Amino acid sequence: MNKDHIRIVKGLLTVAFFVFLGKFAGAIKEIVIAGKFGVGPVVDAYFLVFTLVIWVPSVWNAIMTSAFVPLSRQSKPEERAQFNRELLGAAFGVSLCLAAGFLLLMPQLLSTLQSDASVRVTEIANQIIPIMSPLIVGGFLVSYFSARLLAQERHSNTLTEGIPPLCIAIVLLLWPYSLDVFPIAWANLVGVGVQVLVLYWILRRYAQDFGMAFGFQSPMWRLFKNAIGWLLVGQIIISFNQPIDVYLASLTGVGGVSELGYAKKILALLLGLGATAVGRAILPVLSDQERGTKATIKIAHQWAFLMIAAGTVAAVIGWYLSPLAVAVLFERGEFNASNTEAVAQVLQWGLFQLPFFFAGIVLVQLTVSLGHYRYIFYTGCLGILIKIVSGYILVDRMGIPGLMLSTALMYAGNWLLLLLLSRGRFSLGPAH
Repeated sequence: MNKDHIRIVKGLLTVAFFVFLGKFAGAIKEIVIAGKFGVGPVVDAYFLVFTLVIWVPSVWNAIMTSAFVPLSRQSKPEERAQFNRELLGAAFGVSLCLAAGFLLLMPQLLSTLQSDASVRVTEIANQIIPIMSPLIVGGFLVSYFSARLLAQERHSNTLTEGIPPLCIAIVLLLWPYSLDVFPIAWANLVGVGVQVLVLYWILRRYAQDFGMAFGFQSPMWRLFKNAIGWLLVGQIIISFNQPIDVYLASLTGVGGVSELGYAKKILALLLGLGATAVGRAILPVLSDQERGTKATIKIAHQWAFLMIAAGTVAAVIGWYLSPLAVAVLFERGEFNASNTEAVAQVLQWGLFQLPFFFAGIVLVQLTVSLGHYRYIFYTGCLGILIKIVSGYILVDRMGIPGLMLSTALMYAGNWLLLLLLSRGRFSLGPAH
C-alpha cells in the first residue's frame, strides 16, 4: 500500500470514528423526539423548518469543502492569510442577509405551498421560524471553521457535529413542562452556538492568521470565484433534492414528513460513516498535485469501486435489519408499531442510495481537486432532472418510499456521468 492510500486510510478511520460519535448523538436526539412526539404535526413542522433553514448553509458547506480546501492546500501561507480573513467577513455578512430574508419570506412561502392536510403543520412552523433563522449564520460559520481545519487534515471538527443534537436530547429529557416544538427549536439554536464557539477555540489553537476583515483585496479571490461559479450553481441545483422531498412528502398527508425524517436520520448515520469519512479523508490527498493527473485519477477510481462494493454490502445487510433498527431506536411512547413498519419500509428503499452515493463522493472529490468545477454543474443538472421526474412518478405509485428510491436514481446518474467524464476528459489535461 503506497503512502497516499495510507494517508487516506488514516484519515478515514479518524473521521469515521468522529462521524460515528456525532451521528450517535443525532440518533439519541431522534430517539427522544420519537418517544415524546411520535409521528405528527409537531415533528413535521420541525423537520420542515430545519430542512429549509439548513438548505443554503449546506450548499455553502459543500462549496467550502470542494473549493476552499484544494485552493488552501495549493497556495502559499502568505497568500491565504488575508484571504482567510476576508472570506470569514464575507461569510458572516452574507449569512446575516440570508437569515433576515428567511425570517421575512418563509412564512409567505409556507402559506403558499400548504395543502389542506398541512394547515396545522404550517401554523407550528411559523412559530419557530424566528427562533431558527439564526441557524443560517451559525451554519455559515461552522462551515468556514470546519473547512479551515480540514485543509490542515485535522478532523476533530467532525466530532462537534454531535453538539446540536445532544443539546436537543438533553433539553427534551430535562424539560419539566408540557412539551411543544419550542424546546426543540431553542435547544437547536443553543447547540449550534456552542458548536461555533468550540470550533473557534480549536481553530485558534492551530491558525496564526485568524481574524475577520471586510473587502475583496486578496488576489486569491479571483481563483476562488472561478471555482465557486460552477460549484455554486451546481450545488444549488442538486440541493433542491431536500426541499423537493419535504414538499412531496407533505402532499401525502400529516405524518409523511415525519416518516421521511426518521428514516433519513438512520440513513444519515450510514451515509456519514461511509461517504463523509471517505470524502473528508481523500480530498486533501487528491489535492496534492505532485503525483500527476493520471495517478490521481487511478487512486480515485480504486476507492470509488471499493465504495460501490462496501455500499452494496451495507445495503443488503441494512435491508434485513431495518425493521429491528427502527423498532429499537424509536418504538416507545407516542411512536407505535405501525409507525415502525412505515418508517422501516421508507428506510429499506433508501438503502439503494448507499453504493452510488459512496462512490459518487469520491469522484466529486476527484473532480474538484483537479479543478474541473463545471462538471459539478453538469451532474447537478442531470441529478435534479432525474429526481424531479422520478420523484413525482414514484411517490404517486409507492408513497414516501418512492422518494427514497428517486434519490438513489439521482445518485446513480451522477456517479455514472462523473465516471465517464473522469475516464475520458480528465486525463486530457488541466481544467479549462
